[in-house]
This record gives sequence, structure tokens and C-alpha cells, in this order.
Amino acid sequence: MIRRVLPLLTALLPLCPVAVAAQPVTSLTCLLAPHRESAIGTDSPGVVARVLVARAAQVRQGDPLIELDDRLEVAELRRAQVARDNAADRLARGEDLARGRTISQEELGELRAEYAMAEAELDKARLRVDRMRITAPFEATVAQVGVEEGELIGRDPVITLVDLSRLKVEMAFEDSDFGRLAVGDIVQVTATLTGQVARARVVTVDAFIDPAANAFQVVAEIDQPDVATPAGSNCIAAF
Repeated sequence: MIRRVLPLLTALLPLCPVAVAAQPVTSLTCLLAPHRESAIGTDSPGVVARVLVARAAQVRQGDPLIELDDRLEVAELRRAQVARDNAADRLARGEDLARGRTISQEELGELRAEYAMAEAELDKARLRVDRMRITAPFEATVAQVGVEEGELIGRDPVITLVDLSRLKVEMAFEDSDFGRLAVGDIVQVTATLTGQVARARVVTVDAFIDPAANAFQVVAEIDQPDVATPAGSNCIAAF
């Protein structure tokens, strides 16, 4: 009996479904970019007095980057300080006279308004002096310095900063994979330059397909406090 059943079972084996391991989905394109990039300039054109940083320098928030010639602005600040001090003296004398009813409340009000205007002009002068110094808006690496001492600059950016504490992973996937990735998912990213492998968390997924490329865009982030993976390099993403 057993001999009759075995051939039958053998004949049926090819009909049984065989589990096939799912193949990983890989990106069409993948680029590692800085988490944040800022092209910095000033709204106060002037002559560069000092360039305080160089390419690849590490800077902290508030560090000075470039100083412009501020001699005119400093002179205006001193003038505003003198005008404010004079207005303060006149107001103090006016308040003494008002207590003795020597001047009217209307005249005292004019002295107070004069002092307030002088204080506002002093604040404006301080702001103009502050704007002669370009500072870092966040902790970053200097990516480019496009100016030298003695140059006259306008409103165009003169220095570029990049934040490499995190990396953005900019990826494109085939339209057939649409709907398979969601915000919060993890993708494996391999830097083609160094071979380093990192886990990236998805932060945005396009809600549409690009008809020209038959693809959709996904952005993920990699935390890298040691700045080990180079920004600007290509990569391969898979999930």
C-alpha cells in the first residue's frame, strides 16, 4: 500500500506552492544632502573689513563670519548717544520745573516725546552697527566663502553654511512601488562613495506620481552626530 501512495505524493509535489523570498525594493535615484543649507548675505551693502572664517570651518550659532567697514555707522551711533543724553538732561530739568509749576504739562509732554524719539534713533543706530557684522544663524560647517577683504558687497549671498548634524536622503522610486512607503518607515541607505550603511527614517512621501519620470519622491533623514557620512554623495536606498 505504501509503495502505491509514494509515487502519487511524488507526482503531486510540483503542484504545491513554494514560498519565494520577497526581493527588496531599491531606489531609482538617491542623494545624501545636508539637513539644512543657508546662503547668507546682508541687507546693508558695504566694504568687507574682515573675513573671519574659511571653507570647512565649524561655527556655532551667533559666531561672527564677516565684518563690514562700520566707521560711519559707529560715528552715527555716537551722535545718537549724545542726542539721547542731551534729551535725557532736558527732560530731567523739565520734570524739576514741572514740579514747581514753572512749565506746563504740555511742555513736559513735548520733552518726554523728544526723549523717546532720541531713544528710538539710538536703537536704530545700534541696529545699523550690528548689521555690519554677519553672524551664523545656526551651528554649521562653512561650505563656501565668496568674498575677500576690501570687496564691496551688495545684497547677494556671500557665504554658505550647511548643517551636517543630520542628512537628508532624497530618493525616487518607481511608480509601481507607490503606496508601499509611509512617513515613519525605515529604509536602509548605503553611501556609494564609502560603502557605509545607515538607517533613515522617512519624513515625507509625495502624494502624486511624476508622469515624466513615472516615479515619486521620498525624503528621509539620518542622524549622524559624528558627521561620518559625506553629504553630496550618491547612495542606494532599499526597503
